Amino acid sequence: INSILCISEPYYTQVLNIHGDQNGNERIDTDTTETQQWKPPPTKRVLYLELTDGKTILRGLEYETISGLDRD
Repeated sequence: INSILCISEPYYTQVLNIHGDQNGNERIDTDTTETQQWKPPPTKRVLYLELTDGKTILRGLEYETISGLDRD
């Protein structure tokens, strides 16, 4: 596996999750307190994969979850 990219989440959200930074963009409405942060609803995971055997490069999508495969 050369690379795995989760294409079902925005790239910015993935970077924030990796670095542990807090997102300053909070949802504003009367039901949200200062300590609550808006999070988008969960989506189905879709991974973009680049695989190689050392000679041939193959690109593909994981559209159904493969157990044991993780973007980390």
